[in-house]
Amino acid sequence: MRSLNLSWNQLGLEGAEAIAEALTASDDALHNLRELILDGNGFVGAEPMELLTDAIKGHDRLSRFSVSFNNLGP
Repeated sequence: MRSLNLSWNQLGLEGAEAIAEALTASDDALHNLRELILDGNGFVGAEPMELLTDAIKGHDRLSRFSVSFNNLGP
C-alpha cells in the first residue's frame, strides 16, 4: 500500500492509537507507505500527534503526512 487516506472519519484518540500500532507492526504491511492523510479526524491536543509522529519515524518513504483540520493546539 502506498497511500492511505482516512480523512473525515472522526477517529479520535483511539483511532490515532490504532493507526500508530499498525504503523509500528513488524509485519511490514505499511512499509511502502508514501502518503498518510488523516485530515479532520477529531484529534485533540498533543497526545494523538505524539503517537503518530513516533510511529512514522521509521517510514523513510513517507513523503506526505497530513493532519489538517484537527485541534492539535494547546
